[in-house]
Amino acid sequence: RYPQIPPGEHTFYASVSFDRINYSEPISFEVEVSSPFWSSWQFFAILTGIAMAISYISFQVLSKRRERETNVKRQLIELRSSALRSQMNPHFTHNALNSIQSLIASKQNKEASIYLAEFAQLMRRNLNASSIEMHSLKKELEIVESYQKLEKLRFKEDVEFEIEVDPKLDPNSIMMPSMMIQPLVENSLIHGILPKTGAGKISTKVELNSNNMLFIVVEDNGVGIQRKSQKSVEDSKALSILEERIRLIDEQNSLSTISPTFVEGGFRNELKIQLK
Repeated sequence: RYPQIPPGEHTFYASVSFDRINYSEPISFEVEVSSPFWSSWQFFAILTGIAMAISYISFQVLSKRRERETNVKRQLIELRSSALRSQMNPHFTHNALNSIQSLIASKQNKEASIYLAEFAQLMRRNLNASSIEMHSLKKELEIVESYQKLEKLRFKEDVEFEIEVDPKLDPNSIMMPSMMIQPLVENSLIHGILPKTGAGKISTKVELNSNNMLFIVVEDNGVGIQRKSQKSVEDSKALSILEERIRLIDEQNSLSTISPTFVEGGFRNELKIQLK
């Protein structure tokens, strides 16, 4: 096996002898041995370029796959959240229609007409809210006010409603998930006020702290812990639907929480929403 000549410039000498004793004057010639291609800088440049191209393509493919998965997940969350919002309408509609039917049966046609007009207005607002995930605090409070007006027509002096909004707030500029407050008011009415003997009151307070956290407190002076068990709270359809919505919204990093607690002589729900 012949030895390998290292890359670089080399000088070779040669002379001729016919008797292996006397040699002719040597002649010289230059030889340049090139480096193998795999050890050249061009080869490394090509390899680096190929590696970078593969990395870029892989990154793009993974990014698009993650984006597709995120979009699908977001769409599923929005669809499920929309479905949960729509469940609130039949739940309240059943009670409202029963009230209208009762007014008609007792020949209170004027009251039935007023109730029906208010009910139609609330349904329009609910329909608009159920088709979107976010709307202004003003629109949210309009839904609550319409709902309370209906229930006031239904129960008259047996229930009093109050809404208090921090005067420093601009309800038009604050965006929040739709249809979050009305279920809490409805829960207080059904599970706190209606089982109560005598008139009841439900108050809703809205505040915004320095960390841009929206605090919504719905409190009633209903039967409270003396006559209600924790299980009855857990069985509340309005609360269970709202809690499921909050869980879905949290998957979109809205950081919403709901804290139902008993208070002396009533029940209190605190809803916290981290505004973006």
